[in-house]
Amino acid sequence: MSGASKTAYVLASGGIDSTACIAYYLNLGFEVRPVFIDFGHPANPVERQHVRQIVLRYGMPLREIVLRGLHAAQAGEVKGRNAAFVTMALMAYPDIAGIIALGIHAGSPYYDCSPRFRDLMGSLVSEYTDGRLNFDAPFIALEKTGIVDFAMAHDVPLDLTYSCETGVASPCGTCPSCKDRIALGV
Repeated sequence: MSGASKTAYVLASGGIDSTACIAYYLNLGFEVRPVFIDFGHPANPVERQHVRQIVLRYGMPLREIVLRGLHAAQAGEVKGRNAAFVTMALMAYPDIAGIIALGIHAGSPYYDCSPRFRDLMGSLVSEYTDGRLNFDAPFIALEKTGIVDFAMAHDVPLDLTYSCETGVASPCGTCPSCKDRIALGV
């Protein structure tokens, strides 16, 4: 990033992917500013607890944004979620430069975890900010196993992460995110 800010605004959920994304940018020498967005999903209260523990471990402040009036009470894909997160970060930081980053990865059936989504959001972010800000998804070509391998190699505190879509304090073990964690042994 020649001439651009070395700041990464990482959209953080407290899960494996976004926590690995924080470590990714720290390892590249970026100033990392995690952003948690509560959009009314049942898992948000537990995710908030976990993301707070993660940023405490890394010694960085957390920006929390709350979206009211949305009832996203479902597990699995929440259509428009990642696009909303990126645009909410733009609204929260109208004059920033650097990168807005999301821990999306290969192997997901969701549109907002695809290379096409990354490319479109990249254009949108760049155009809104006259090129001061970029959008990045550093794990877009990695399957979940690759992210876990990265996390283990870079001492990411996987024990502090939470990935259950139901929002119960003890993960349900049956939702897609729990099944991923079980299959990966994390």
